[in-house]
Amino acid sequence: MELIVRRSSLLLVSLGGLLVCFAVWRDCHFLLQSSVATGIDGYYYVLQVETLRNQGHLFFPTHTPLVPWFLTALSCLTRDTILAIKIGAVVMHLLLALGVMVLINTITRSAWFGVCGLLIAVFSGLHFFFISEFLSQLGALALLVWAAWAAAEFARKKKAGWLGLSLLFLLGAIFSHRSTMGLVVLNGFTVSAAYVLTTDRFSRRSKLLMFAIVLVLFGLPLAWEWQPLLALPQLLKDELLKIPRLPFRQVDLAERWMLASVTVITILVWFRCREVLVNNAAGLSLVSMVLWSCLLTLNPFLNHQTGVVGIVGRLGIMTYLQAAIAAPILLALLFKVSGRMAFLTGLFFLPFLALSYFAPLPLSLRKEYLQDRESLIAEMPELRAQLCEKPFIVARHGDEFLLTAVFQIPSQQKPPVEQQQCVYWLIYQPPTVSLVGSGTISTPNSHFILVDDGHLKLILASQNARQYRHLLAANSHLRALGEVRSR
Repeated sequence: MELIVRRSSLLLVSLGGLLVCFAVWRDCHFLLQSSVATGIDGYYYVLQVETLRNQGHLFFPTHTPLVPWFLTALSCLTRDTILAIKIGAVVMHLLLALGVMVLINTITRSAWFGVCGLLIAVFSGLHFFFISEFLSQLGALALLVWAAWAAAEFARKKKAGWLGLSLLFLLGAIFSHRSTMGLVVLNGFTVSAAYVLTTDRFSRRSKLLMFAIVLVLFGLPLAWEWQPLLALPQLLKDELLKIPRLPFRQVDLAERWMLASVTVITILVWFRCREVLVNNAAGLSLVSMVLWSCLLTLNPFLNHQTGVVGIVGRLGIMTYLQAAIAAPILLALLFKVSGRMAFLTGLFFLPFLALSYFAPLPLSLRKEYLQDRESLIAEMPELRAQLCEKPFIVARHGDEFLLTAVFQIPSQQKPPVEQQQCVYWLIYQPPTVSLVGSGTISTPNSHFILVDDGHLKLILASQNARQYRHLLAANSHLRALGEVRSR
């Protein structure tokens, strides 16, 4: 019997290792397909790293500098800032996935379910957003998962060293991204609520009170949106809904359906065989994940359609991590009830994982986007030669970092507040639009164009409605001008 266990463990390690190696290769393939920095904000990190390495301070001051410091250390080793950032992204996500594995292993006491969580984390299509776009948040999440693992070991072994290690990881996460404290507070509440609901030491009255608090928080977004007493800030209003809407969107559809399935099955287990959920770490963790999902990820009163720029939309990208933790724990608990039930549930989850694996890449990892950046870098020197000595360029989000990092040209998304003598707008010309004319600077082979600030409104006003819509779709920074097209 012991020999069988050893062989199965060896098989598990070998298979898991091969799959992880393939996932890392896949990540490197997409990140290294171009020499330019990936991610819309990719050159933000280039600016931070190169300024820190060459001048000893960050270009953009921040209270959460841990990830830029880490990337700067890598750049000192590679002597290539962009390569260092891409390697750092792969390393941080691998550490995140390994953290998920050891956390699940500690909770379920089974390496098999830990590997399941690892594979969901590395093969989910959503992780591409983190390794290309949100590197600081990726570093924070990796440290938070390892902090949760150390806390789980402390709860099991009652040794102070594990608590100290957990606090150390937590401190690192706090200095990595500003969202950390919010995530800690939310997770602290869901774990506390789950502890009350899944522990027999609490009375029925306490459980009902906690359930009522959860229900109130679930409906709070709707109450805030409808209350007539306080005028909510527009930023908050954009995150709330007056009319409930299904919490599904194309970018993370597979992960949300997996998480919704976990939630429904957990509720069924609660009513059919509640004993597997109470008085154990696995049940506590699963119920905590379900509460998190109900309050945030699957809450129909929150606006999940804001994209990755909204608070709820950004947090929605984390759905794959919730699924990577919750699904294997659910399978482990179901296995205690019925191996056949656990096996069938695992098969039910497989199509969601496959759908996520083949999901479209984020825009900033697609070939056409990277080719646009390559063209801009290649042709900007010719455009720069036709500008004044000290130009200022207004560019769309992400491109301002590129212009500053690569060409040392001051740039931002909005016109400068202070008067500048030489201001140009970097505009992408869709196939249906041609802005070449007086006050414009272009190259023969490019669809990029620089338009003098003094001529911009007149040129835009000359476009018909269709052309103007196409320009706005390709150049979000033009919206700062308002409606300038002639009617």
